Formats: sequence, C-alpha cells, structure tokens
Amino acid sequence: EMPGAVVTSIVLPALDDFHVRYPNVDLAIGISHRNVDLVGEGVDCSIRLGALPDSNLVARRLGTLEHVTCASREYIERHGMPTTLDDLAQHVAVNCMSPSNGRAVDFDFEVNGVATNVKVPGFVRVSDEQAYLTCGLRGHGLIQPARIAAQPYLESGALCEVLPQWKP
Repeated sequence: EMPGAVVTSIVLPALDDFHVRYPNVDLAIGISHRNVDLVGEGVDCSIRLGALPDSNLVARRLGTLEHVTCASREYIERHGMPTTLDDLAQHVAVNCMSPSNGRAVDFDFEVNGVATNVKVPGFVRVSDEQAYLTCGLRGHGLIQPARIAAQPYLESGALCEVLPQWKP
C-alpha cells in the first residue's frame, strides 16, 4: 500500500529492474492514502507519507518527498501570478482533504526556517492525488503536489511553479 505519486513516479519505473533482480517475487501494489491495517489486511510492506501513527510496527525513513506550489498557465493568465503569501488570499486553491477528518488541508510554506500554514479558499477539495493534479492542470486553482508527480508538467510548461522562494 502506498500513495499514487510514489507508485507512478518511483515504483512503476523501477518495476522492470526489480523483476529482473527478483523474478520469483509476485507483487500486488495497492494505491491508497488511507492508513492500512497492515496485519489485519495481510500487507507485507507499506510506504506512507508524513508522520506515522503510534504502533509497534517497524518503520524506516526512505527519504524526503518534496512538494511544489504550482498552477496551470491558464490559471495564471486568468488570476495573475501571486508574488507574496498575502496574495494567496485573492487566489483559489484546489484543496486536499485530510484522510483523518475530510477537512481541507492548508497550504504550507517554509518562511525563514519556520513552517507557515496559509488557508487558500477554493471551491473543490479532493482526496486523490491524481484528481488533485488533474484539477490543477485544468486551471481550477493552485496546488501543492509532490514534485515527482508535477515534474513532467512543469517541464512541459503545463504547470508553472508559483512562489518558488517559499518551499512547501
């Protein structure tokens, strides 16, 4: 079990090499943001993002997943490019839903080494990473996806990085 951005950007591209190295291992890859009951559901391995819930399971940090604030070119043409965090009050976001309570998760930025949350209004919130990215690509608002998921669209120009001086 793991988030879709990890599957599509990291795991699936490495699948050929994995299969060559471990030809007798059969994989069943689940894509989910929910906290899976690993023991109850018979899951051998899970990749999770963020803080882990208290448990007696063994966990190991694999790395850091960078996020990026971005918007489609169409969104920027309609609403302008924000240049300060205060400008975000005049913008629209596609909001992510918290898996634990369904509420919109605020945008976050590192400002002078301090984590700063910014509430950006929006008319849609989603729980799925691909839906989040798709809404951003369609110009429905600013988004803060994982950079690995957004990178092809940033390179093609479909998405533009916004407020690069403040990293999520």
